[in-house]
Amino acid sequence: MSIEVDIKVVVAANIKALRRTKNLSQVELGEMLSLGKTTVSQWESGQKLPSAKSINKLIKLFNLKSESLFKSDEINQES
Repeated sequence: MSIEVDIKVVVAANIKALRRTKNLSQVELGEMLSLGKTTVSQWESGQKLPSAKSINKLIKLFNLKSESLFKSDEINQES
């Protein structure tokens, strides 16, 4: 029996972990991405996924491999 992981949950946890490693608030991260706090909050709660444009900005901002944002446990290894 395989365990299905919701991609929104993985991405949400990864964004939150990345933000915290840089000691950023949701507001500060939103400003760095030209977005509002509400958008970052929705990502971190798993309500929404970032757009492709936002994903690219996150990858550049946090210096990630492109697939890292979508893998569980990989963010903690890179941080």
